[in-house]
Amino acid sequence: MKNLNLKSNKLFSTIMSDENWDNAHKESIRGKHEYRMDAIEFNEYQHTNMELLKNSIIDKTYECSEYLCFVVHEPKMRTIHAPSYQDKIVQYAINSVLRDLYEPKFIYHSYACIRNKGNRAAVNALQGFLRAVENDKCYTDPYVVSMDVSKFFLYH
Repeated sequence: MKNLNLKSNKLFSTIMSDENWDNAHKESIRGKHEYRMDAIEFNEYQHTNMELLKNSIIDKTYECSEYLCFVVHEPKMRTIHAPSYQDKIVQYAINSVLRDLYEPKFIYHSYACIRNKGNRAAVNALQGFLRAVENDKCYTDPYVVSMDVSKFFLYH
């Protein structure tokens, strides 16, 4: 396989652009995230930390931090594993460029993390399907499957 020089790669250049990283930083701090301790610490020396983060990507020394673990109780009790603040910035920087490549490949009814979609659009689509099945007498025994795949994202 051909060895690609990442620095000359157009996608990599787009991902590493200052504008893209500024936007990734703005996205990562939205909502309550700006009050997390790792966000406060990162933003205390934001310019320096952003440069260090970007340089670690360029020189291939970047490593993801440990996930932050916490428990939520609504709608049911479960443990959440969330990326660190700086990892969120990296995720946003990469996703904002690559999503133009992968989103068109998804089926129409993909909703999570898709622009102009999300939880509300998924619920509306499901309700539409349920109404269609209810009105169509061909479906004598319709059902819905709701499932949660335990520890799907853990690599232990």
